[in-house]
Amino acid sequence: MTAAPSRPLETAPLPQPEPRHWLRNPFAIALLISVGAHGIFFAVFPYLSDPAPTKPKREPVQTRALTADEFARLPESLRGAAPNPVSTPAVPFSGMPDLSALMSPMVLPPPPEPLVLPELNLPVPTSPPPQLPPPPVPEASDIAPPAPPVSDTPPAAQTESTPQASPTGTETAVVDESLYAFTVEGTDPSLGFGKLGEFVAALQTDYPDLKIPNQAIAIKLPLPEGDRCFEQVKPAQLAVLVGANGKALEPPQVLVSSGYPILNQQAIAALAKQPYPLGSRTELKLINLEFVRSESSNCPTPPATTG
Repeated sequence: MTAAPSRPLETAPLPQPEPRHWLRNPFAIALLISVGAHGIFFAVFPYLSDPAPTKPKREPVQTRALTADEFARLPESLRGAAPNPVSTPAVPFSGMPDLSALMSPMVLPPPPEPLVLPELNLPVPTSPPPQLPPPPVPEASDIAPPAPPVSDTPPAAQTESTPQASPTGTETAVVDESLYAFTVEGTDPSLGFGKLGEFVAALQTDYPDLKIPNQAIAIKLPLPEGDRCFEQVKPAQLAVLVGANGKALEPPQVLVSSGYPILNQQAIAALAKQPYPLGSRTELKLINLEFVRSESSNCPTPPATTG
């Protein structure tokens, strides 16, 4: 039996890679997209960003001062705004900003409220007020000049200087007459409120709890007897600081004058000795003083206190 002829072994051809097999790889696709996106971004980036602003170049401006003739030829509308080059010098630029616009205006505190004194309600006395005895008043005519002393020495020679004469009784009488002269100053009742406020303010240091009374005490004081009539005498008003014992602690203060200095002095002396009602603390008393004349006087009756 004959053997069959042998055939040479043939190798099978290897499979050839497809030309686009990498497009099926996800990693390759992602890499391709990333590279393309970055390329597009860098290509359009210069057009997306804003260019850096450039500062304008400052060029010096040449100025020229106007002469008087040129300034006179300007229109009226420009003359008021443009300064006169001859009379007004140019102010150099200091380089500092004007701080006056940044400063706030100064706000002053409100002024203090004025002291308002309560209106005095002057009561009408039901019973006749007490009358104080008139203090003795020396008359100018009763003052006699002192008699010169009797000396046994011989008179001095004419060559020696003689001493000056002492004031005579006539000069003393002239000084006393000023106390009896009427003066209208201080007789206005509306001025009493202001003087009362000044008197209370002066006592606030020693008496901080001092209060102004709402009522006044009416007292009658006889006029001094003599040949003086005091025809223009006015009702007076005084303030007295009275302690708890009923005695005056300070000299009385004249708020409204009677018109005569001698009567004001007598009123101060009489009210300083006048006893007052006892109290629990120091108080301020207002006194409405009326001057009355005796029945035997031939002078006209002074005006009564108006309520």
